[in-house]
Amino acid sequence: DGNNSVISEYVPVYFEEATDELWYASTDKNIVKPWLNDSFNENIISNTYDNGIGILKFDTTLTSIGENAFSSRENLKSVLIPTTVTSIGNEAFSSCRALTSIDIPKHFTELADGVFSGCSGLTSIEIPSGVTEIEMATFYGCKGLTSIEIPEGVTSIGINAFNNCTGLTSI
Repeated sequence: DGNNSVISEYVPVYFEEATDELWYASTDKNIVKPWLNDSFNENIISNTYDNGIGILKFDTTLTSIGENAFSSRENLKSVLIPTTVTSIGNEAFSSCRALTSIDIPKHFTELADGVFSGCSGLTSIEIPSGVTEIEMATFYGCKGLTSIEIPEGVTSIGINAFNNCTGLTSI
């Protein structure tokens, strides 16, 4: 529901979700910089990391996370996306090998091409029930996934969506 969520294993933090902030944790407890600052429709006004929590703050409500926004950010461990985000671009979190959890807003209907490809540390993910499309290579190389539940409404699964998910034992 976005409220009272836990974002970090190091320091559990309970909060009321802000619409102009993206919360994250990193493996080294340091700031994680986006691949490109223009990966968002809004300007980043601050990026702080304190007491186990990173907060990217924007100048207005966050509505999208663009292509490759956090691609190859090796220290990104977990992400809590505000419910105001309506789209996440292709490969936005690709090759984030330390990523173990991400909270996808419940209203999502599509998971973009390669959005989590190469996230070998991802052990579980909840695909929102409204998702109807899982695009090409969405979970390619997510070797840490052991099981995944595909919602009943999914009508399309792209090529290689689960390719090289060697730990996957049940769908």
